Amino acid sequence: MRVDKAIVLVNIGTPEELSVKGVRKYLSKFLMDKNVVDIPYLIRLLLVRGIIVPFRAPKSLEAYEAIWQTDGSPLDIYTQQIVEDLGAAKAGEYRVEYAMSYSSPYIDETLDQLKAEGVKEVYYLPMYPQYAQSSSLSALESGRDWAANNPDVTLKSLTHYFDQPSFLDAAADKIKEQVSGESESYFLYSFHGIPEKHVTKLYAHCQNDGACSMTWSENNKFCYRAQCYNTARVLSEKLGFKNWGVSFQSRLGRAQWILPYTVKKVEELGQEGVKDLVVIPYAFTVDCLETEEEIEQEVRDAFIQAGGERMKRVECLNRDFSKVVTSDFLKAFKPIEQALEDLS
Repeated sequence: MRVDKAIVLVNIGTPEELSVKGVRKYLSKFLMDKNVVDIPYLIRLLLVRGIIVPFRAPKSLEAYEAIWQTDGSPLDIYTQQIVEDLGAAKAGEYRVEYAMSYSSPYIDETLDQLKAEGVKEVYYLPMYPQYAQSSSLSALESGRDWAANNPDVTLKSLTHYFDQPSFLDAAADKIKEQVSGESESYFLYSFHGIPEKHVTKLYAHCQNDGACSMTWSENNKFCYRAQCYNTARVLSEKLGFKNWGVSFQSRLGRAQWILPYTVKKVEELGQEGVKDLVVIPYAFTVDCLETEEEIEQEVRDAFIQAGGERMKRVECLNRDFSKVVTSDFLKAFKPIEQALEDLS
């Protein structure tokens, strides 16, 4: 039976091969995105390809080597598993495919293939629960640009979904499975960091101290930090956590990023006498370099060296992400042009 509707899961991407060349190619595409490194093109070109990528690629390769699986990158493997599970659940109603912003299969390639096979309506889902310029906006703009050249296919999307009941329920269930007996621990939600200026572009009054982020409302609806704090608060309420906090990881460069930084936060916790720490990385939908290498090694080492004794990393949703994409979840999607207009 021919299916003319599709769900496309969009993730950031990953090196396509475990080599310096593969990592350089991926980093170049990623860091040359104007939404990631938002400085003038020529300066960005010189900085990224002349300085950052040549020096960073060998070090990044070592990190990828530490997590690489027999079949490839964890991010790619887990995303394919979600497509398999969701495709089985939606068989006969939706085609389910995936695309990557900076590696194969690229967004245009996936959408072109679906169009060629007769798909007329696409639910285009950037796999980032919280909205951020460097992830969500980049994916949304790529979808919008493709849709502008293919008006016979309707693209619908979301700017964020951290507040959707199916996401919160799936996240709470996944965390609960892994933290049985950890009630005396400190629970730290470690979200991917972003430059402070990505917040102040939207909200000039931001002071980068977290004070205005504690409550999520119409006044700061697209503030990444406020969305992260709200994610942590709601999940903690669902799970009955009393001792919890929020931090931000994966800082790149010397610019000021949103605070507090995860490594510094775990050092403070260790120095304050926290012995048992659970780290929950729920800005990520699938485990990847930032969870399996950065948290498992860098963050763990920082906590132990500061006096902590035990640290546990909660796995991402991985293939349980298929539980998020329910019929009610899809009803929240808007035409992609309208989703982008909501940001302005």
